[in-house]
This record gives sequence, C-alpha cells and structure tokens, in this order.
Amino acid sequence: MDKIKVYYIDNNGVYQDHFRLEDPGYQAKAGETTVPKPSLREPAVIEGGAWRGATDEEYAAWLAAHPQKKVEKEPTAEQQMINALGKTQVTQTADIKELKQTVNFLGKQLMAAKNTQGGN
Repeated sequence: MDKIKVYYIDNNGVYQDHFRLEDPGYQAKAGETTVPKPSLREPAVIEGGAWRGATDEEYAAWLAAHPQKKVEKEPTAEQQMINALGKTQVTQTADIKELKQTVNFLGKQLMAAKNTQGGN
C-alpha cells in the first residue's frame, strides 16, 4: 500500500520545507496538509485548501529573509559555458547527420556508375 505525503505548514499556512509519510486515509491535523504543493513562487501559502504563490511583497520579504535562496538573474560563467557546449554539440550532430547522408548519396552514385559500366 502506497504512503501519502503529509506536508507541514506554519500558523499562517506557509509551506515548511519538509513532509512525512503516512498511511492512506490519514486525516491532516493543525499545521499539516495532504494537498501536494505545486511549483509556486515562495513562500507558498495554503488558503482554503488550495496553494497559492507569494505576492510580490511576500516574495521580496522572503528573499530578504533567505538571501541564499535568491535566484541569480544572469547565468554564471559555468552555466554560459555549458550552454555553449550544448549548442556546439547540437550543431556537430547535425553536421554529422548531413555528412552521413552525403556519403550515402555518393555511395549510391558510385554503385550506379559501376552497374552502368558493367561492374568494372
């Protein structure tokens, strides 16, 4: 029998970063919910049994309280390098495919030329 996740919320309904597993049919108590939190802007809040993402003001206050969670607006040098490598690989894969098609086409032309010359 699969377990269900029980998510912890504070007194304001704000999702806490952890959960525990319980048997199906478990009834959530105060400070808990069994409603899965979707991907929302933090701090996610449960209101009336449904999750909502943070307002601009809530998000700004949350970022101030959690500076390590702040998302960088500009990609790092490493991220830029990985992106460039990915683009290069895509280009090279397309080039290889085109070269294979060219080799296949030339091989067919060679075979056709040999057949018209009597196989010599």
